[in-house]
Amino acid sequence: MYVVSMIFICLIFWIVYLVILRPFEKLEAFAAEISKGNFDVDLKYERANMFGEFTWAFDHMRSELKKSQEREKEAVENNKTIIATLSHDIKTPVTSIRAYAEGLAENIDSSPERRKRYIDVIMNKCDEVTRVTDDMFIHSLHDLDRLVISKDKIALDKVINETISSMSGDKNDLKVKDL
Repeated sequence: MYVVSMIFICLIFWIVYLVILRPFEKLEAFAAEISKGNFDVDLKYERANMFGEFTWAFDHMRSELKKSQEREKEAVENNKTIIATLSHDIKTPVTSIRAYAEGLAENIDSSPERRKRYIDVIMNKCDEVTRVTDDMFIHSLHDLDRLVISKDKIALDKVINETISSMSGDKNDLKVKDL
């Protein structure tokens, strides 16, 4: 009777090990691999055992993490490409602006018509840079998925006076007319 009881107890422990403890050991090893960043390891699961659904959900979580990591890498690469393209798109008009400004500074062509043409080119190139930087701004807002607007009180008369001062330069011939 004692021997039969011991065999029965050993059999129960062996079944508990196979059915409960061994699946948890597999999950522990799987979780250790996932924590190391190894999303390529598969979790072999058997839907027939009592932890089948649980192990399936765990493996599904791994595959979703892997997909998310791949999408993140792709997004980072896309952003690098966009930044390189926008950088080039900004550099081109800035180079033209510098060349025409240097031409004006050196008085290469002193005729008023040619100077006006140089200034027009500079202004157009500045508009190009503005469009590209606006695109960059919109792109960055799209990535953030939000636009935070905060209201601040400003002294509008100071802003207007500073704008007029910067536009008139040394001449001070611009005035604000009251309406």
